[in-house]
Amino acid sequence: MTPLFFKITYWSGKPFAECNDISTEYFVDVSVRDSLTFQIGDDGKRWPDVIGTRAGLLLFSRKVPDAFRAEGVRGAEFIEAPITFVRNRLLMKKARPSYFRMCASAIIEHDSEVSFEGERFIPGRIVASCDSDVFHLKLPSGIYGYVCNRRVLEAIRRHDIGNLHIVPLDYYKVNKLDFFTPPFRLNVTGREWPPQSWYPDGFVPHAANLDNDTSN
Repeated sequence: MTPLFFKITYWSGKPFAECNDISTEYFVDVSVRDSLTFQIGDDGKRWPDVIGTRAGLLLFSRKVPDAFRAEGVRGAEFIEAPITFVRNRLLMKKARPSYFRMCASAIIEHDSEVSFEGERFIPGRIVASCDSDVFHLKLPSGIYGYVCNRRVLEAIRRHDIGNLHIVPLDYYKVNKLDFFTPPFRLNVTGREWPPQSWYPDGFVPHAANLDNDTSN
């Protein structure tokens, strides 16, 4: 059973970026194409492929748009995101890649009637898909995060893009109070691919997020 869509976030929050141009209480409007600048805090030992922010978006090193372009990933526009200040002395001494924020041409929209069941999000409506491979995830509180299909996962694997936390879109932690449950993520760049199971043992996938193509 292969998922149709996957949710993408960052794996390690070190380093972490703050947007200079927007309050941390608000998310960046994905329609904004103006230049936004960022600063880096004290944590972290190396410059990763992907950096997390509190502005509802991720920063991607040039490795990511280059990989998407090489693999023909559709629906992603990358806008340069200059880093204007770095507090971390260790990172200041290391060569810094250029970073970009990604604007997707499509949105997967939360539909309260079908996509919220028992604290889990499943695909709702796909708006203006334009045959896109990447999407913004629109929640009731606003647009936050990214969704992709398996084509993007294959690009990530072939180009060894790291520091990503990827799970099926319908995955959720069954018991949020169970602090002893190991964190689950798909090891896209690991030796075994595709995985023997796209979900953890005992998890029941939602039918709306399953690819009915038996060849997968």
